This record gives sequence, C-alpha cells and structure tokens, in this order.
Amino acid sequence: MKTKYNFICLGLCLFFLIISNIDLRAQSLDVSGESRTRGYFSHGIGMIPPKNIDAATFIEQRTRLNFDFKRNKLQFYLGLEDTRLWGQEGNPSLDMDMNLGVYQAFVNYQFANKFSVQFGRQLIDYNNERLFTKGNWTDWGNSFDMAVFHYFNKNDNVKIDIGMGASASDETAYNTIFEKDVAKYLGYMYYDNFFFDKKLELAVFSIFNGLQGGEKKDNKIITTDAKTIYANALVGPYVRFNEGNLQLEGEFYYEFGKTQTGRDLSATFYAFSASYNVVDSLIFTLGYERNSGTDWSRNDSKDRSTAFRNYYGEGNEYLGYLCYFVDGASTNEAGVQDAYCDIQYSPLPKFWVNPVLHFFFTAQDYLKPGLKVK
Repeated sequence: MKTKYNFICLGLCLFFLIISNIDLRAQSLDVSGESRTRGYFSHGIGMIPPKNIDAATFIEQRTRLNFDFKRNKLQFYLGLEDTRLWGQEGNPSLDMDMNLGVYQAFVNYQFANKFSVQFGRQLIDYNNERLFTKGNWTDWGNSFDMAVFHYFNKNDNVKIDIGMGASASDETAYNTIFEKDVAKYLGYMYYDNFFFDKKLELAVFSIFNGLQGGEKKDNKIITTDAKTIYANALVGPYVRFNEGNLQLEGEFYYEFGKTQTGRDLSATFYAFSASYNVVDSLIFTLGYERNSGTDWSRNDSKDRSTAFRNYYGEGNEYLGYLCYFVDGASTNEAGVQDAYCDIQYSPLPKFWVNPVLHFFFTAQDYLKPGLKVK
C-alpha cells in the first residue's frame, strides 16, 4: 500500500513539473476539493435484521481533491478520492493510504469543431443515471476506465457518444483474468436530441457487455473461466417532456444475450413518472417501474433468465435507499415492481425534506425451498 501512496505522490509532482514548463498562454488550472462526512445509524441496510440485534453506529468521511488543467483543445484531469471510517485503521501511521485511490484520471482532446475523444478513468452518467451513474451517494464514487468519442452539435442539440473499454485484474502473459461480475469488455452508444423548443428530449441507449465466464456461489458470481466470454446487450429509449410546471418521464430497455453463468437472457425494464411543481419549493411525483424477473417454476429457468440486471446504473436511489432491492436480479431473480409517491419540499436554500412512499412487489412468484411465495 505504501507503493501505491508513493506512486500517487510521484504522479502529482510530475504533473506540476510538466505544467510549470508549458507556455502559460491560453491555459488554465483549476483545483477543487470536496469533503463529505456523515454518521450512520444502521439497523439492517441491505438485509432484514435478526431479532435481538443491536444497531450499528459509525462515521464515514469521503475526501476528494481534483486538478483540472486545460490548454487550447487539450485537457488533463486528475481526481483523488479517499474514503474511510473514523478509527478504521487504528494507528494512523500504519497503512495510511489503504483507502486512497484515483477517482478520475483522463485526457480529453478536441480534434475537430464538434468532435473530441476522452480516454482514461472518467465519470459516465446520462439523463437520470438509470443505466450509468457517478454514484455520488455511495461511499466510493463510480468511474469507468474507457475511451469515449464525443460528437456534439450545439445548433441542432444533437449529442452522440461512443465508448469502449477492456479491463483486467492484473498483468499476465496469457489468459487475461478479470475477477469482477461486471464487464471485462464494455462498449456503448448514446444518442440524445431535443425537439419542440427543448420541451421534448429523446435519448437512445445501446450497451454491450463481454462477461468472463463464472458460476454462482452464495448468491455471488465467481469468475472461473478466463477463456469463455459471455456477451449480452441492452437497447432502448429514454423520453422526457417538460411543459410549464409539469414533467413527464419514461423509459424502456430490453436486455438480451447470455448471463455470466451462460444462461440465455431475455429481460425488460420500463418506468414512467409524472412530476408537478406546485410552487418553487414543493414538487409532487407519482411513478411506477418494473424490473422483469424469472419464473422459477418453469422447466427452462435453469437455462434461461428473464431477470433484468442493472450493471452500472442507479438502483437504490429509485428503490428506497435501503438496498433491499436494486434490480430484477436482487430478489433471487424474482424481479421488482415499485409504485411510489415522492414529495420534495425545500423551505430553505440547500435544505430539503423528501418523504417517499413505496409499494413493492415482485414481478414473478418467489420460490423459497420449492414453495411459491407471492
């Protein structure tokens, strides 16, 4: 861990050494920071707590330091992130960098008027962050090691992004290993446009996942086969309409291909909501979403999955923040349906109260020791 800490320090020194020797004309360097400290009182996050179990209390702190250097059509960005619990490390003089990491590290080059390319570790988030999210609510932020080609036509309000990435857990001479349950090879295309004086927004997503073969153990996917790559894809539209104080939002995605364990995959997700801004400080929202699930009573369920899985997007923000449900695969593939009512009230600037009422039910019967449970 000391090596990692020294490498980051060396990188910062080289970064400032390089920019100090560059012509200072037409360039800028922005340095920013962020610190988030929050206390937890947890009695069953992600699970229903057993009887006679005391709640957990702890304090977590996330600190970020960002360097953004721009010169003409070139941009260098480095973002460091440190996340730790108070008292987690005991003696602070030992392993002091155990939670320090690189949150973002990318280069962006605008090689034409409407075209640019950005490669390295970067944030990827679009629209409501349903499919890709920066995960700002979570302990560690969510970033991606990718190369992304951007096209943006300001006059026509057209945006097109194409991203590609290949991941590995370690340097090897053969058999690239990636010990994660997300894509070893990831690619996506994103199209976004506005119509009717920007009242209507239409976006279309297409995501490709190349997953290293694995098997399920204790409700977790363990990668076991470096030679086998199972591919699946997702495609679908996102639509948002604004008229005065009313906002309508809807999306539909179809997921197909193979799961990481080699089962045939055919799953769907759809959601729609209506929000009304009563006054500037009060917004009411009614919505419904459905993550499809697998009917385990079917004879082909062992070889075929119809549970929608959200690999990189936001789940708990829409499904109650308690992490009981994240997507259609989080209920032993029974799927999730959610009808909800959301009220956001902001009596003071930068302060709001947000009560939400959820009504959850599965999309398929849930099998528990062979018995159907609605």
